[in-house]
Amino acid sequence: MARGGAPPGNFRDLTKNMQLLGTAERQAEFKRKYEDAEIFIGLDDKFHCGSHYSNPGIVLHYLSRVHPYLEANVELHGNSLDHPDRVFRSLQASFTNANTDFSDVRELIPEFFYLPEMYLNKNHCNFGTKQDGVTVSDVELPKWASNNPYKFVSVLREAFESPYVSANLHSWIDYIFGCKQRGQEAAMTLNTFSKITYTSDLPGDFNIAAIADEHLKSAYEN
Repeated sequence: MARGGAPPGNFRDLTKNMQLLGTAERQAEFKRKYEDAEIFIGLDDKFHCGSHYSNPGIVLHYLSRVHPYLEANVELHGNSLDHPDRVFRSLQASFTNANTDFSDVRELIPEFFYLPEMYLNKNHCNFGTKQDGVTVSDVELPKWASNNPYKFVSVLREAFESPYVSANLHSWIDYIFGCKQRGQEAAMTLNTFSKITYTSDLPGDFNIAAIADEHLKSAYEN
């Protein structure tokens, strides 16, 4: 992202979801997964993405340095912190992963635009040392942020409020909340997820409460 007067080339293409961003090889993998689903999963649950763009685990991953998410993150990982190589530690590493790894389709959480404390290890958590010998503490920010999370958040917020985002945000909303969330539009844009993502008591949606087998029900809930 860049300041509001910057050309659109400095911004994410908001006409695309996370699956359409990145490399052609990455998109091909999403298509292959969807096509193979009929063989390995069944017609009743074809999807492009085995993971999701938002869930509690993603929120806790990004907010693992601040209360009360820190405690919830510890509980999620069996009363311990996550492995050092999986901890949210670098904006560059997260950006690269989001554009290359077909299992990573995470969207940013709102706190990226207003909570600079999420990048600082003010609670002195011992996240450990990565395999390459680097100790994990504060989140590594882009060089232009001058290692200042308050500057980083300020620039992101200014970008979010720019004319480019105002003019194009509706396209992104279509994928998350609108016409490309479900059905044929979703299938055409690599935007389908497992049926358990759409859990409700509405006709056609996956209804966990209706599963009689307790072991299967427990597995789906987990």
